[in-house]
Amino acid sequence: GRCGRVSRRRPGSVDPRLASCLIRACFHNHAPRRALQLLAEMKTWPGFDGPDAHVYSALILGLAKGGKLREAVEITEEACATLRRKFTTSVISDLALRALLDALLSCCARKHIAGPLAEKLHEAGMPRFRQWLRHGFRDRAIHHRSGPPATALPPLVSLPGYGVPISF
Repeated sequence: GRCGRVSRRRPGSVDPRLASCLIRACFHNHAPRRALQLLAEMKTWPGFDGPDAHVYSALILGLAKGGKLREAVEITEEACATLRRKFTTSVISDLALRALLDALLSCCARKHIAGPLAEKLHEAGMPRFRQWLRHGFRDRAIHHRSGPPATALPPLVSLPGYGVPISF
């Protein structure tokens, strides 16, 4: 099926699609903490080469939609480093990155968080986030295709020059 199987390439190896389906199941069941625990667990699975772009995409999308922006940014940074180290051409899905950008823009984390993150994504071979971010700075024309942006966490800090609190 679509959610994964034992790989035919190497007996005993785990197909990364299985891992991404498990991550999506956690978010479907409103268990983001369990999804993060699962990420840590899967890194120790025998016969598993570690998370791929699909696993990271499922995590970033679920965390961004659930308003867990700090965790989404941390996982995105980890994905950049991991995918670059693996010398892979796989990239995080546009859907996941767009959800993260929408969530960051909705809480005015543009310069403080989204800018540095855009550079890391660009260096890892994913320049579209930076292009979307620039477009969003110009005219805030980021349209939400599937409902409103993720809810920001309760305000803790106010960024200078914005006058709008941010949840980081």
